[in-house]
Amino acid sequence: RVNSTNEGLMLIKNIRSGRHYINNDVDSFVLVDMGVDSRNMHICSTILKNAEVRDGHCHELNDQVYLILSGTGEIEVGSFKGTITGGTALWIPPGEYHQISNAGKKELEYVWVANSISKYYPFNRRRQESYYKTGFRSGSIFVEKGHVRYHILSKMNSSRWINVSTIVLDHDNIKPHMKRVLVDTAFLVTSGKGVVTVDDETGHINKNDLVLARKGQKVFIENDSDDDLEYLEITCKAGRNILSDGLEYIMRLFCSIIMLAGGWIVYYQRKILQYMN
Repeated sequence: RVNSTNEGLMLIKNIRSGRHYINNDVDSFVLVDMGVDSRNMHICSTILKNAEVRDGHCHELNDQVYLILSGTGEIEVGSFKGTITGGTALWIPPGEYHQISNAGKKELEYVWVANSISKYYPFNRRRQESYYKTGFRSGSIFVEKGHVRYHILSKMNSSRWINVSTIVLDHDNIKPHMKRVLVDTAFLVTSGKGVVTVDDETGHINKNDLVLARKGQKVFIENDSDDDLEYLEITCKAGRNILSDGLEYIMRLFCSIIMLAGGWIVYYQRKILQYMN
């Protein structure tokens, strides 16, 4: 296994083998450190023991996705409260207060993904939903190619920054899942075991292992067991580039001005025609 902060090397970590830290007696592990392992994503795992609570908080500039791996808990997001179990994905938009607690007898294990966006980007507040929950295999978009099944968690993909899909390789699959990643991409194994190759490096992956492939690298993942291999594919768009954020903001502002000007032109044309008639 290669655990490295060098960009040219593959990174494989178990969810409990990252850099350990404790926040109010809650154990967490840094799996992908933004600015060190990746330019645009930060991934950590958290373990909540029986009745433990992760302190409530909010992130003004972050989209976050919670991926519940095992256990049972309670989630509070804004004014919403609900129950979560293993195999559930949660989307939390920027600025929403959220708190999670263990409501079962076993440990609650979850991985959370965040991507800090530039403070110069004016967050689009037209998205009124403060919370979204779905199962790993219940995405509304389903694609099957041979022995590879894709469950695209579409609401997660409506997040400006974080995309999540579940990919299942059947146990009788003889062809690996291949792709060249266009942005830094993490693969989190939720069941089964397999073999992963990133460029020229190869490693074995098991349940609760996370693999990071950097932008431009070629990834091959194949099933290495008699059971299905299921993993989550996680991508974060680059959001810390002030130049691209500024250009996008200018383009949005320009389009808004053009639309507003067009509306006023049509309005006054009608007024003039009414006056002439």
